[in-house]
Amino acid sequence: MKVRSESGHVTVFDPLTGHRVSFGPVPDRLRAPELLDVKLTDRCSLGCTFCYQDSRPDRAHAQLDNVAFVAHQAGQAGVFEVALGGGEVSEYPHFLETLRLFRQAGVVPNFTTRRPAWVAERWASLRDLAGGFAVSVATAHEVEEVGRLFPLHARRDG
Repeated sequence: MKVRSESGHVTVFDPLTGHRVSFGPVPDRLRAPELLDVKLTDRCSLGCTFCYQDSRPDRAHAQLDNVAFVAHQAGQAGVFEVALGGGEVSEYPHFLETLRLFRQAGVVPNFTTRRPAWVAERWASLRDLAGGFAVSVATAHEVEEVGRLFPLHARRDG
């Protein structure tokens, strides 16, 4: 459990489940966000018509040293979680290292992908690094695919 207290406002965060409880008066400004969004890459080869990031196959990835700096700073600031996205995170060449960097900094990394099969194939190495993941879908069939790839009995508690 992580606890952060600021001006009578207390937040308790469980890094294993992602559950967060806050109580007390909310200050006008917190010293650091509880959740940070980081765009790892602007590259994506999927060409989704609904992409609000305008990511494309010829776009650039974030440099790993910049990501490491952000991870370190987030940990120092007391950020609880980071949402990693893009572009398509499965195309980021340093993705596993990025998860490790945030974990080492004490920040729980989560991510969004459009490739649930990619996650399923790497689940053994991703499971203990990522707090959770989200899947962007366009059809009901894709929702069913996620259910087949990650049946309830295979999911981590929480």
